Amino acid sequence: MGRKYKVSVIVPVYNVEKYLKKCLDSLVNQTLKSIQIIVVNDGSRDNSQEIIDQYAKQYPDKIFSYTKENGGLGDARNYGLNYAEGEFISFVDSDDWVDEKMFEQMYNYAVQYQFQIVVSDMYCINDGWTLGTVAKEYRGQNPNPEIRDFVLNCLDPAHACGKLYFYQLFNIQKFPQIWYEDMATIPVIMSYAESIGYLQMPFYYYRQRAGSITQMNSDSRTLQVMQAWDNIIENVNKLYSKEVVA
Repeated sequence: MGRKYKVSVIVPVYNVEKYLKKCLDSLVNQTLKSIQIIVVNDGSRDNSQEIIDQYAKQYPDKIFSYTKENGGLGDARNYGLNYAEGEFISFVDSDDWVDEKMFEQMYNYAVQYQFQIVVSDMYCINDGWTLGTVAKEYRGQNPNPEIRDFVLNCLDPAHACGKLYFYQLFNIQKFPQIWYEDMATIPVIMSYAESIGYLQMPFYYYRQRAGSITQMNSDSRTLQVMQAWDNIIENVNKLYSKEVVA
């Protein structure tokens, strides 16, 4: 494919000095060696950049550090996409962490079966002290579910993390600068993928903590979820009209 790396991982960072080392440790220790870790500091006001600098100095062949003015999670992901040189793209939030075998397993699975997207399971973590249940696992009885069954049962397309994407898919759409930017983007990306694989392994550790978007239900910006759904509906209408014409 002519790409420099097998996988590029984009990590947006905003005021997460408490969690960042655990996230970066899980990435620099990946069993996949051909990996590019793009860390985008989205205008942090704490000591996050000092931590990033330490890792960039220690792992200059893996960690690539970028800084920008604060623009939100979607804007930081888009910024990272500009520098991604991997055959596949993935996203890891900076307060989460991943299994060290995640990207080798997912990349090999994608290549072996020619999937443009690979979806994995994830663990739900209660701010670091309690392991929850598998948050996104298939809830049916079939041990080898088809991807359509997985999607319908778990609504997983609303989450950008825990997936591997063929890089060209992000030529279709980037992340909007709204809350729920992944909900507005990932279902669209998945709808254009020629093939999607489900790897039934919980590689991703998703931390739910106070102050995160998912925990701030009283903030008026949560209403931007309506914009995300509007974007999905608009895309569905475009796809449907193409099918009707065809």
